Amino acid sequence: SIGGSLVMGSGAVLDDETSTFTFTTSGSARTIDTNEYSFYNLILSGSGSWSVTNTALDVGNDFTITQGAVTLPVGTTTVTGSLAVTGGSFIASGGTMLFNSGSGETIRAGGSNFYRLTINGTGNFTLLGGNATVTNNVRILDGTFTSATGTVTIGGSFINNDVFTHNSGTLRFIATTTTPITAGGSDLSSTTFVGSGPYTFTDTNVALMGSLKIEGGSVT
Repeated sequence: SIGGSLVMGSGAVLDDETSTFTFTTSGSARTIDTNEYSFYNLILSGSGSWSVTNTALDVGNDFTITQGAVTLPVGTTTVTGSLAVTGGSFIASGGTMLFNSGSGETIRAGGSNFYRLTINGTGNFTLLGGNATVTNNVRILDGTFTSATGTVTIGGSFINNDVFTHNSGTLRFIATTTTPITAGGSDLSSTTFVGSGPYTFTDTNVALMGSLKIEGGSVT
């Protein structure tokens, strides 16, 4: 348990084994610098704020935020377990959040926005919390991704190369540039286009099990 910052020098080594690091500060502007080494379980439970100054963040198992605010690196934040934001928030900083587990995992953003969201593990990933926002691209490269039951707002492209389960939720697209959408053989539920796009389905055939709404832009 760490009540302040974690700052490691250029020659320092962190061997996380299967340990849990819990950050509990109530102060502001704390630093998390692991010299690019990984955590296993990472918990942020203080009411303060942290900035991860690594170029990337690697969490080998579960990443939990119960309160406070953390600014993630501009590179990739890799989570090999579940993400649970039950209080507090994260700032994506234009980076990618990558989930790569081979097991069943849950993803709860708790009102924080992803920038890029990538699924690239052989496991099953379920998006919780009703609604979610990804301000840039969604990629399902490997694994099964079960969407939220509410609305997932996407500011970029949606590319599915494995299994997407719509969970009766809505995909809402708000992009203002040319945007590809690939269902990859998976059914979509309700789909709404709001941004100016234009949008292009790259599939030969797409099955929409709910409503199609085109409120802005063109869809091909």
